[in-house]
Amino acid sequence: MLQKRIDTGSIPFGLYKTKDEMTKGRLVKFNQKDGLLEYATTDDEANAFVTLRIDTNAGGDIKDHDKIAKDTRAVAYTLVKNNVWSTTEVDGIDSLKAGDKLTCGAEGKLAKGEGKFVVTEITHFGSFPAVDVMYLG
Repeated sequence: MLQKRIDTGSIPFGLYKTKDEMTKGRLVKFNQKDGLLEYATTDDEANAFVTLRIDTNAGGDIKDHDKIAKDTRAVAYTLVKNNVWSTTEVDGIDSLKAGDKLTCGAEGKLAKGEGKFVVTEITHFGSFPAVDVMYLG
């Protein structure tokens, strides 16, 4: 059963440090040569999305924990076909609707376009607009 989960689920990966300051919910690529997480700039180079720092996220407001400092170990979840995650990191988020296609833009931020991602649901994190995004593979 565990092997099946690995085949069909997103795997958290926390061994790499961030090359630059990062914003949670954006697409990243693993730079295996340097052991660093970098922002992806195309659908093809994106292989994960960054979610959190490995240090504490306790206390404060949600916006206080949105950034991950440079040279900090961070958790990134690998992109697996049909997996869905929620993010606020989409250009033009207020004009999106379920079914809209998305593509990886500058600094790992999703944007509307013919890409490997699709909006499955419009939602909110507190007062922040968010979308559920599916990776189409």
